[in-house]
Amino acid sequence: MDAGKCVFVRYPIVLGENDYTERLRFYVEHIMNDSPMFVDDLDYGISFIHEKEAGEFIAFLAGADVCGPINGCSKGTIKISELIGYIEKKTGKTAVYSEYGDEAPYNGLENDMSLDTQKARALGFEFSELSDWIYRLMDYEIGKAK
Repeated sequence: MDAGKCVFVRYPIVLGENDYTERLRFYVEHIMNDSPMFVDDLDYGISFIHEKEAGEFIAFLAGADVCGPINGCSKGTIKISELIGYIEKKTGKTAVYSEYGDEAPYNGLENDMSLDTQKARALGFEFSELSDWIYRLMDYEIGKAK
């Protein structure tokens, strides 16, 4: 890459074992502790990228002939209801919904959050399938919360 060129990477929500925001943990802990939560849209679909893949993508771009904005995210989306349903199934607990509960961290997002990664794929970078890692990460968070 030419020293005069600049790349701007846009990710959706970055998740992983080192997620200091604890947004996914919010759902796990609220369900496991029977704590009420306010979720504004259960059918909202979200894209994610794993923290490790986000770093790998940046490293890949360092050697690529690219300039300008570029998107990076795992393939596919998952609905909030699917995240919650998986946690309920794995823990044997049921989510408690209330308009007076703690506001869920993925509330307030306007449109399904998916990013077009065609530019990255054209450069030769293949992103993982979201389903290949999101459930393992939820298992990890459930294990930490026990």
